[in-house]
Amino acid sequence: MSHEIDKHIGRKIRIYRQFCNISQIELAAHLNLTRQTLQQYETGLTRVNVSTLFIISEFLNINIGDFFPNNIKRSESLDSFPSSEAREFIHFYQEIPEKFKPAFIAMVNSIIPRR
Repeated sequence: MSHEIDKHIGRKIRIYRQFCNISQIELAAHLNLTRQTLQQYETGLTRVNVSTLFIISEFLNINIGDFFPNNIKRSESLDSFPSSEAREFIHFYQEIPEKFKPAFIAMVNSIIPRR
């Protein structure tokens, strides 16, 4: 039987993993786990031990406390986390060669309606 905290932590693992554009297979391989085990963590069916959670936080470059509910107000709440479209936009931006980024920013600024 899973506890609500296990489900919450699992959801946060999935959200942060997706935000970092990391597949279940990639993260599972880094943890020396099967994709199925990681999937069980993300759904809250299996409890993540603290050492695994620490490794996940380091791999995703986030604070381990961000997985826990009492830190939601200090960090990003699940509701305010960027949408999949925003995450995709960020990913595209990261792929642009540095020399083209100023032109890209200028283009985006030119299409944003001004108030």
